Amino acid sequence: MLLQKIKTDVYIVVIGEVLANAQKVAQELREKGVNVAVDLSSKKSEKQIKNALKKNIPYLLFIGEEEVKNNIYTLKETATSNERKLSVEDIAKQVKR
Repeated sequence: MLLQKIKTDVYIVVIGEVLANAQKVAQELREKGVNVAVDLSSKKSEKQIKNALKKNIPYLLFIGEEEVKNNIYTLKETATSNERKLSVEDIAKQVKR
């Protein structure tokens, strides 16, 4: 039996002290069928981004204080560098296209 390698759709870049919020968003996305990885390293965002790019993850999701306050998050498509500000619901729709 071949094991299918699970591909990560979205890599959450945690900016500042919002890890608990990031975990909550990740859980919501998982419930909508999106495969999510959360950076738990507390490294600077540049290092988190490099890590995600090395793994060829198609989307980066940035979560910081401002995003948590407004429940609108910045989703960046790594292939095109297009960024959009979206709700969790819309992120799930965008990623699953």
